[in-house]
Amino acid sequence: MYNQTRMIGELNECLFKLRKPLADFLCTILPPIFNNEAWEKQIFEDLEQSVYHNRILRQSNIETIHDFDISILLNIFLKYFNNLRDYYNSMPKKEYYQYFGKFNDRYLTQSILEHRRLIAHPNDKTANLEIMRNMTKDFIEFGKFIGVDKTTIRAIEIIKNKYSKFQSNKIEEKEKHERVQFIEDKVLRDAINNDELDDDIKDSLLTTLFRLKIKKTAKEIDSFFIGAQETSSRGKEMRDALHAKNLLAFEDIREDYEKMFIKE
Repeated sequence: MYNQTRMIGELNECLFKLRKPLADFLCTILPPIFNNEAWEKQIFEDLEQSVYHNRILRQSNIETIHDFDISILLNIFLKYFNNLRDYYNSMPKKEYYQYFGKFNDRYLTQSILEHRRLIAHPNDKTANLEIMRNMTKDFIEFGKFIGVDKTTIRAIEIIKNKYSKFQSNKIEEKEKHERVQFIEDKVLRDAINNDELDDDIKDSLLTTLFRLKIKKTAKEIDSFFIGAQETSSRGKEMRDALHAKNLLAFEDIREDYEKMFIKE
């Protein structure tokens, strides 16, 4: 049987392997959008506006972006994500072609930040096989997104594959994946990418996604997905917030979900 303590350690190991490559990536893509040599100073000044980040800057003797942990690096990335999108999608320079359209979707990066939060505050629900497989899959995808070397990708794949032997029901896993993917594609991705939607609503959506992914069976996902809409006052608040931004909510896809997955 797998060891939960070791699992959390290996998830942290994955994050640590991504930390320096992410810092390198930011140091490549961020300078052009500032159009001056003091771009790093500007980032630090922006961080100082946050009480939490300012305290870290003062206590940890941080001097460069490469000194940050991955949590702050991800926050920096997300803070300038829209600027990166607007800049690289409008630049005609040949050297920027590789970034055209690259920053249109912030969903994966936001998910990695949520993973880091869960790993930093583990419990029995965050240390299970479902989360291990989902997180390591996202880590691999994110590593490729920021251009991590093949050796690092392979190291994370080895960690992920260690837990494949515990996956006994391929059909059940497929059915679970299809349900979660449907919800992500129809609701979550557009919501996370919406600049006007409040962060607390986005956080709640990602929490809901986490709770869906830790369900052990497809039927448990069905029950949670339907039940949350009928009983949760927070769910109704999320629905209204999404509708206010002309976004689909879980309630809007319920009929299609039932036709596709609940065959009774």
